[in-house]
Amino acid sequence: MWEKQFKAGKDRHIAEVIAEERRWPEGDVRRQLLDTLWKEVGDVANAPHHPEGDVDAELFEKRDARLILLLVSSLSEYLEQQ
Repeated sequence: MWEKQFKAGKDRHIAEVIAEERRWPEGDVRRQLLDTLWKEVGDVANAPHHPEGDVDAELFEKRDARLILLLVSSLSEYLEQQ
């Protein structure tokens, strides 16, 4: 949803779009932080649904789901605040 709204994708990551909008200079640590969080949250959230994922769905515990929920919620709140 956020990638679609910000016209981001594989060729132009959402961190790049946000960095440009917020005029963060090249090398700003926030670029890397947002890019890393975005990628890792997506990878973990999608892993149980894909056979190539390395997360066993049965081992994905309630606390793991809560962590992902909190991270997605925090990232969404951060992106929404323009």
